[in-house]
Formats: sequence, structure tokens, C-alpha cells
Amino acid sequence: MSVNNQQLNNYKTPWFTWFLTLLSITIFILINIKSDFKEISIETYTEFGAPAAIDIYQGQIWGVFTNSFIHSHWIQLSLNLIGLWVFGAFIERRIGFIHYMLFGLFTSIITSEWQLALSTDPGIGLSGVVYAFLGYIFIRSFEQPEFKLKYRKFIYPISFLILIICYIVNMMLHGIIATEAMVSGFITGTIVAYVIRHLSSTKYYLIFTLLMGLCSISVFYAPWSSEWYLARGLHYHDVKKYELAKENYQKAIELLPENILAKENLKIMEVDNLSDRAYHFHALKKYNTARKIYKKILKIDPTNEWAKEGLAELP
Repeated sequence: MSVNNQQLNNYKTPWFTWFLTLLSITIFILINIKSDFKEISIETYTEFGAPAAIDIYQGQIWGVFTNSFIHSHWIQLSLNLIGLWVFGAFIERRIGFIHYMLFGLFTSIITSEWQLALSTDPGIGLSGVVYAFLGYIFIRSFEQPEFKLKYRKFIYPISFLILIICYIVNMMLHGIIATEAMVSGFITGTIVAYVIRHLSSTKYYLIFTLLMGLCSISVFYAPWSSEWYLARGLHYHDVKKYELAKENYQKAIELLPENILAKENLKIMEVDNLSDRAYHFHALKKYNTARKIYKKILKIDPTNEWAKEGLAELP
């Protein structure tokens, strides 16, 4: 896809960049109004299009697309919008509204899927898309002068320095920044630039379809993810397939010992099972056995009023 001066004139106004900017700012304002400008809850994120990993695994797969427009802090929003205008508007003026829109939508999904696959969170924000734009410009600038950024000797080092800083912050604060999306975005952008430049339209659309399909597999099958096993456990729990639920909860905890929800659900299952046994032996007047089971329940859940009452009723 080559670019001439006439095309640059035709694509002078970056309409899709304006759309993404206004959409991101509007959602940021609304989400903070909804939260009274305090800490944003998981429920509010989900309501505005950024469901958690477990929700995506349970069927809210649109979250790998809509989460790109959600930002939690004005600094995150500002940096992404600066990147959007430095890289995104630059690209849109050269390839036009339609190609740029398809590229942006494609990378927003791919980077979220990579983030989800490589962490326990699909992430939020446009950073993955912005770094995809950077990778695209970086590759195309080698062969086409019109893709050379004016201040590239300054912009490239700053962009990679930001990525390194984000990685260090993640190491210190346990992964609060979507660096996986940023890295996968840059890689995706370089692939797109190379494929578009060197292959026919039929071949590169085929490659993009295959790439999208491969990345989307992780939304439905992710045996390396604690959240994926947790989602499966919740499903089996809901349909009363308790052995399968227990198996998946245990696998979730093996992969991530801090998985509190999996631990809590395992505890609930164990208490329910013990409660059935305690009721059974109590009804049969096998009080010693019932007493032992009630005590087991209270050891797991000291606040269980039903077990306390049952224990008090024993002779």
C-alpha cells in the first residue's frame, strides 16, 4: 500500500482518531461520574465495557474489544491520547479512514487477547493499540519516506523508555500496567506493516484472519490460566457437577495460590457436603459422629450458625 501526495491531502483530517479521542474522553468522564470520582468498582468497569477475565471466560467476550476505550486515571488517558495523535493520526493521514479503522479494531482485539492470555487480566486502555501503531510506523519507515516521523530520534527512545518504566513498575507493584498488551501491540504492528507491504490483499487478509483466530482461542481455552479454571469451576458448580467443580477450583489454586474466590468456593462446597452428612447422622441419632462433623464445619467456617445450633442440640 503506497501513499502519494494526493492521498495525503485527501486524508488530511484524521476523523477516526477524533472519534477514538472523543469516545475515550466521554467514557472516562461518565465512568468517573458514576463512581463519584472515587475508586472505580469492578461492577462499574463491567457496565462500561471492561469485564474481568473471569467474566470474559464466562461469555462476555466483547470485553476484549470494548475494554480498549476504558481508562482508569487521567494520566493513563492523557498518555494514550498523546500516543494516539502522534502515531494514530500520522497513520490515518497516510492510509485513510477505512484501513486505519480496521487496523485499530484488529489490534485492539489482538492486544487484549494477548494481555488476557499472558496475565489474569485483559487490561484496559489504548496502550496496546498505540504501540501497534508505533510498530507499524517503525517498519514502514524503512522503505517509505512518508512514514518517517519528523522527530523519530526523540520519539522512538521515549516510547521504548516508557515501556521499560512500565515493566519496572509492574515488577514492583504486581502487574498494574498492561505491558503484555504494549509488547504484543508493537509486534502485531510490525507484522501488519510487513504483510501489507509485501503480500497481496488476499494473502494479508487471510493472514489477519488466521492470526485473529489463533489469538481468540485463548478466550475459550486457556489451561495455563487460574481465572479460566475458576470460570469452569463456577460453571460446573452452577449445574451441580460438584466433582468437576472441585477439580477446577483446585487447579485454579494450584496455578494461583492467591485465588481467593476459588478457595472460598471450595470451602463452600466442603461445608455443604459436611452439612449434609451432619444432618444425616443427627437424624439417625448417631450423635458422636454428628458432633465430629459439626466441629469440622466450625473449623472451616467458625461463623456457621447452623453448625453451632446443631451442636447445641446434641445431648
